[in-house]
Amino acid sequence: MTRTAPALALVLALALAAAPAAARPALSLRGRAVRQGEAVLVLVAGNSDRRAPTASFRGRPLDFFHAASTGTWLALLGLDLEARTGPGTLRAVLRDPRGRAVSATLALSVAPGGFAVERLALARPFATPSKSDAERAEGELARVHGLFARATPKRLFEGSFSPPLPGAPSSRFGLRRILNGSPRAPRSVMDLRARRGAPVRAPAAGVVVLAGPLHFSGNTIVLDHGLGVTTLYAHLSRMLVAPGQAVRKGQVIGRVGATGRADGPRLSWGLRLGDARVDPFSLTALDLDELLKPRAPDPLRRSPACAAEGLPPAPPWGP
Repeated sequence: MTRTAPALALVLALALAAAPAAARPALSLRGRAVRQGEAVLVLVAGNSDRRAPTASFRGRPLDFFHAASTGTWLALLGLDLEARTGPGTLRAVLRDPRGRAVSATLALSVAPGGFAVERLALARPFATPSKSDAERAEGELARVHGLFARATPKRLFEGSFSPPLPGAPSSRFGLRRILNGSPRAPRSVMDLRARRGAPVRAPAAGVVVLAGPLHFSGNTIVLDHGLGVTTLYAHLSRMLVAPGQAVRKGQVIGRVGATGRADGPRLSWGLRLGDARVDPFSLTALDLDELLKPRAPDPLRRSPACAAEGLPPAPPWGP
């Protein structure tokens, strides 16, 4: 026994040296750009399936959720249209397959959004709302912001987001109007051209948290898609859903109109990621289907059972 012990120890040492080290999880980003008003997808690959990674950017935590593939986690980072530009650090604690903590950072530089500025001169009654209108608008804005803050903590959407209708933009997201020399708040919605009565469809699964008339935005619907993702649809002629109702992707939730303060038929479409005001087209640009929906197996790939002896060779079109 004493003669074989050193040999056994050598074999074990060689085996341990040859064993692959646990793979380190990897942190990466996907999106159109890292700039004001954008939705960015944070992706962690090779993470433990049992313990989610944690991360924050400029002190704001991210909510991670499982992707379809093993060990892959995702989170949506919203960069507000007035987010501070310049360098910042995404700080994360990842978990390797054994559950051990691995620190990771990504240096990000938030670029300016490049939003348009429009200067208008209007008669004073049109440029300045009455005191009662201003007070009503302020109350309605606080009500809608409260809905954004109470978004469902679990994911309700199942894959990629789609535009609610195919109309072209008529007023760009982030546009800042200067009325009679006085700057106004930038537009946090995207206006889409459409004929009156055109169907407005849910861009993803969610729950209706508001369906009612507001003074400035008219008939308005707000959908909660979970994980802080909330969308808004304004100036509708008809609302076809009710608060508390679950909706599926592509379901018609309303019809285009010109209710509220609108000068013609259009859809005002807004998106919030947490409290970040984000261009909704930056979310539709993310291919979430690729990451959230498992792919069907290749029908031409032979199963392991086909490797048994005595079977005919694979056909030329198979691997």
